[in-house]
Amino acid sequence: MKVLLIIFFCLSHNAQASFFPNISGKTLNGDEFTTPENFEKAINVVVVAFKHSQQEMVDTWLKPLTKIENENTKIKFYEFPVMARMSSWKRWMIYNGMKMGISDLEQRSRTISFHIDKKPFKEALEITNEDNIYLFIVKRDGTVKGSIEGVYSQDKLRSLRHLISNR
Repeated sequence: MKVLLIIFFCLSHNAQASFFPNISGKTLNGDEFTTPENFEKAINVVVVAFKHSQQEMVDTWLKPLTKIENENTKIKFYEFPVMARMSSWKRWMIYNGMKMGISDLEQRSRTISFHIDKKPFKEALEITNEDNIYLFIVKRDGTVKGSIEGVYSQDKLRSLRHLISNR
């Protein structure tokens, strides 16, 4: 049992935020989205990325998260590309570029781009750098149940399932 706990803590994000911050953005379908009020399910898995180059890292989680969501109607996952504030022209270009890359309407509805002051966001979630992606397991009210850092692996999937089942 001790070995399992050590593995779990190594895979999970070291710090533990208690509440997902209130931020507003837009889905790739053009709908406004505000956290945590627009979280749809009892448990929400939020995949946060900071750089376009991290999309491949995010993609490693898409099939496992889709499977988890299909197995349990109380779970929904989201992709949150988080970017710094910028001019409306730059935002429009990035938003439309992302939208052109995703034709599936369901995936567009779960992909919400945020153009925010990243420093308070990262502080609230205790993110120390932008070089990795982060999965946050968040209740509908915004309470963070746990987090996992990095690309998909079987061990991280087990940790995710453990965090989801431990309500």
